[in-house]
Amino acid sequence: MTTFKGFDSPRDALCQCSAAFSWRLEKCQVLVIGDDYGVRELCQDAGFALVPKVRRADALGLKSPCPMLRDIFRIACNTVSTTYFCLINADIILSRQFHSKLGTLLFHKSDPFVTGVRQNVKLDKEITSVTEFDAMWRLAHGVYQNGGGTDFFALSRNLARRILRVMPDYVMGATAWDNWLHWAALTMSSSPINATLRLPTMHPHHDYKGLSSASRSGIKGHPAVIHNQRLFYRRNERAAITNSGWKIL
Repeated sequence: MTTFKGFDSPRDALCQCSAAFSWRLEKCQVLVIGDDYGVRELCQDAGFALVPKVRRADALGLKSPCPMLRDIFRIACNTVSTTYFCLINADIILSRQFHSKLGTLLFHKSDPFVTGVRQNVKLDKEITSVTEFDAMWRLAHGVYQNGGGTDFFALSRNLARRILRVMPDYVMGATAWDNWLHWAALTMSSSPINATLRLPTMHPHHDYKGLSSASRSGIKGHPAVIHNQRLFYRRNERAAITNSGWKIL
């Protein structure tokens, strides 16, 4: 499951369409949550399921169209019919056999929570063919995000429901929400798995204009970022992919 930014930004469109191409190669079911500009058309073309309505940060006065993480989880738990699902950022390009390898991990672990660190890559044009896809992966040199950068989170619906009961109201796409999910994995899952090497992913470089701010502090001064940071530092519920406790695969 994922939530797209609007496709009116050429850079976001390039990254997200390339990611969607890789998901279609994996032949996995995709649930898209939120109906921003151009999302419905992409879903119709790609055969992705769409739940158009989602609660957004704008509803809290946070000046951002980013969806609220709790609503993403709520919709997934109420919509997905499979035992497991994977929340993935909309610009993440999957490697070959990602879907089947992830399934093997989930099916053979007790109460698993699987994530992994992305590789950052430069993407100049949209990936539209298998040849371009394979060439991109041949050029990837394992440049991982310093200090983390986890953009997929796979778990069971039952674990997701338990997590949802205690989840603060984070804005997805702003800061800290992924670190809260790390804490949830290490605290609530009996099998928190860091599968960075087993399940490689690519993340194209992009800017963060959607969280830009008129203040000199830039992204740090955006209301959605401030909201998430207040939630994060007000509690002791925080962790990182670098913490002990992860099972490294």
